[in-house]
Amino acid sequence: MRMVCTVGCLILATGCGKKTATPTPDLPAPEATTAEESVAPDTDYIETGDLAALKKRGCLRFLVLRQDEQYLPRAGDPPNREVELAAGFCASIGVRPAAVFVETRADLITALLAGKGDIIASYLTPTEPLKKKLAFSAPLFSYRELIAGRLSTATLKQITDLKGRTLAVQKDTAQWETAQALNRRYPEIRLQVLPETLTADAILDRLAAGKLDLILTDNYSLGIVRQYRSDFKPVLDLGIERSLVWGARPGNAQLLATLDGYLKQAPLAARNTAAYREDWPQIKKRKILRMLTVNTAATYFLWKGELRGFEYEMASRFAKQNGLQLEVIVAPDYDALIPMLLAGQGDFIAAFLTVTDERRGMGVEFSVPYNYAAETVVACTTERRIKTVQDLAGREIMAARSSYPWTLLGNLQTQGIKVNRRAAPAGAQPDDMLEWVAEGKIDLTVVDDQVLAMALGWLDGVKDVLTLGAPQPEGWVTRAQDKQLLQAINAFWKKEYRNTDYNIVYNLYFKSPDKIRKAVQERARLYPDGSISPYDPLVRRFANMYNFDWRLIVAQMYQESRFDPNVVSSSGARGLMQVLPRTAKEMGFKNLKDPPTSIHAGVKYMDVMQGRGPQELDVSNRVFFALASYNAGAGHVQDARALARQTGRNPNLWFGNVEDAMRLLSKPEYARRAKCGFVRGQEPINYVRQIVARYRTYMDLIEQQKAGDKNSALKH
Repeated sequence: MRMVCTVGCLILATGCGKKTATPTPDLPAPEATTAEESVAPDTDYIETGDLAALKKRGCLRFLVLRQDEQYLPRAGDPPNREVELAAGFCASIGVRPAAVFVETRADLITALLAGKGDIIASYLTPTEPLKKKLAFSAPLFSYRELIAGRLSTATLKQITDLKGRTLAVQKDTAQWETAQALNRRYPEIRLQVLPETLTADAILDRLAAGKLDLILTDNYSLGIVRQYRSDFKPVLDLGIERSLVWGARPGNAQLLATLDGYLKQAPLAARNTAAYREDWPQIKKRKILRMLTVNTAATYFLWKGELRGFEYEMASRFAKQNGLQLEVIVAPDYDALIPMLLAGQGDFIAAFLTVTDERRGMGVEFSVPYNYAAETVVACTTERRIKTVQDLAGREIMAARSSYPWTLLGNLQTQGIKVNRRAAPAGAQPDDMLEWVAEGKIDLTVVDDQVLAMALGWLDGVKDVLTLGAPQPEGWVTRAQDKQLLQAINAFWKKEYRNTDYNIVYNLYFKSPDKIRKAVQERARLYPDGSISPYDPLVRRFANMYNFDWRLIVAQMYQESRFDPNVVSSSGARGLMQVLPRTAKEMGFKNLKDPPTSIHAGVKYMDVMQGRGPQELDVSNRVFFALASYNAGAGHVQDARALARQTGRNPNLWFGNVEDAMRLLSKPEYARRAKCGFVRGQEPINYVRQIVARYRTYMDLIEQQKAGDKNSALKH
């Protein structure tokens, strides 16, 4: 098995930051470095001592594999589990945590033995070669090795059925050790060595396309990819069980013993645990809290490599306050949430569900309200006739059959207002119905006012025309019998509701300027001295360093910050190029309010995003894809390329092809099959188009200026 390091919560980049330039005198003076930007301990030193030496330094460096792959966890086991565990261990021994990223699996061992890190926090399988070099922690959990094939592959009954077949496997893995043992015992089994650079999805793509016969893998890796794809199947369980561990230097016995003591108390439940129904005392004993939700922009989603969403962030706070590990279980749609809860697939639901007696009758109970939302009728912007509820008579209004808006429309019918209720297709989300109204595919829909407020940040063509009743309470949901869990949730909300932290998170998702349609951009212009920004010399320098057109970077900088070096977005991105502090730290930058630092960090991150694009792209599309990745995250762009290919579009052309596929990823039927799940595709589409348009305007202005200067010179 590959050494797994799924650190999806961290934005990943390659290389170390080069020394940044000193601010030029004519630029705004940088503000002092914030606490968030300076907390990362210095990791560039050699230390091979045991626990006492690490405590003396006050820092523990955990080595993790730099991971280009991102995915949206849908079945528990979040991708940042190793980082959270390592940080928890550091807190337990009173030292600061510091992640040290390396490029390859071999680098993990080399860096550890050289004293450039203190433990390996990427999952390792203790193979015979590794046992000669490292000491290992107690097992975190185990996995079973499997043979997988295409859906059409016949199930194998025993190992001898592999004779004459070809097994594809990557070297320097536990699977390679197994493959060699099988080949020695049965020489008729052929081995096909795969490049170590291939991702799990790339291997499965080759398998599904018939380019590979069989692959040697494991149930842990397949558990991840099964969350979003179903074009393969296990065909033989080899009956081999292996452990996943962390690594330490052989001489660091005290560190290892303390680590083992911590791991024994840590929540390490394996992925896809069988369904169970437990109340608060049992949940506390397990140390795992399972949240059922849906993949939407309000609840839970992946953005720029970070897990986000109001429900996710508040549930994370609840879990952390109670010493629990949060696992997220994603339901295919709203209708599936309560049945999944009752079946024991989760402990509670956090998905902005309206409190209704009908839902209580299904065997669930609601927490105290943590939000109130009013249902509003939405029409296209040209609608002028609807003023009162009586004006809805004869109009067709779409809503999900199991939703609160469906009940409200039924109440109108009872009152004698003959509205035509139309049931939404199975799995349709409120955002889908809003798009259908904008496109003229349906007449009207009903959504809550917060969903509409968020949608207006990216969707044109719709407006609210009428509110149906007073705002209604929304709460988290538990099974009716889990009274102690409900009591704990209620205590949490009574403390958190409308306090400072709640308001910060709430405003981030529902009242942030980033989520509201911005006014039309001011026309691109030249400054009196002929420059196109206050930072032209700096941009030229760093753009040249990474081979970008400096005018493109200026256009991007305007889009990100309007040339304001002190701006901080609602998501925490900072500075002229709006880089996240965590991303900046990984690349070696700290004070993002310093213009040279921010520009250098942004251009370098653009270079990272460009490097993660496919090699077959032409020069222009390589830039378009990098811009989209900078905005939404490379994982969503990769999903859009895959979807473009599947839907007959060109995966190597952004405009009119991959951008169209990106828009589809906001629809549940496509998001469910995407590795990174839901994305508001219109946002990166607008981002790329606006930057390119501004860039072309800058080009025209500069050419006009040159022509004017030439004419002036001739006249002179």
